[in-house]
Amino acid sequence: MPGENQSRYGLSTTLMNIWQLPLLGRPVIAYTFDHARPLKELGPVVVSSDCPEVRKLGEAAGFYSIERPPRLAADDASVQDVMLHAMDAVEEATPFRADALLVLYGNVPVRGADVVHRGLSLLAETGCDSVRSFCPVGKWHPAWMARLVDGRVEALQPGASIDRRQDLEAL
Repeated sequence: MPGENQSRYGLSTTLMNIWQLPLLGRPVIAYTFDHARPLKELGPVVVSSDCPEVRKLGEAAGFYSIERPPRLAADDASVQDVMLHAMDAVEEATPFRADALLVLYGNVPVRGADVVHRGLSLLAETGCDSVRSFCPVGKWHPAWMARLVDGRVEALQPGASIDRRQDLEAL
């Protein structure tokens, strides 16, 4: 579970640290911990972060904690490099050897009840090298998106003039 402590986007500390915001009286990251807890029967569950608070919460939840080096906490670090660092650290410190890695982001509190199980099952059944989950975009459809270019609003999909959600292509 990667958890970050910094961002280059100039976001406020509150938005940067969304994992710690309360949601129904618990930090957002606690919900990711809930999804990860049953996975401990498959192998170590690892919290990787440059943030001491995230690591402390992970350890309190019974997870293995990895201090992420600054080069892997930078905005240009890849998730793959972060995961491989965590795997290498666990394999160096324990006899465990990973067959697969699963990423659960600490700032995503809501997941389908069986999404993790379905992903792991699909990985095992197909022999593919990766599985990724997706969700419908709903009101955040690209046909309704725009960007600012030199102070002007430009449609992300020029010519899209769909006014009703029901008329949008399902994504």
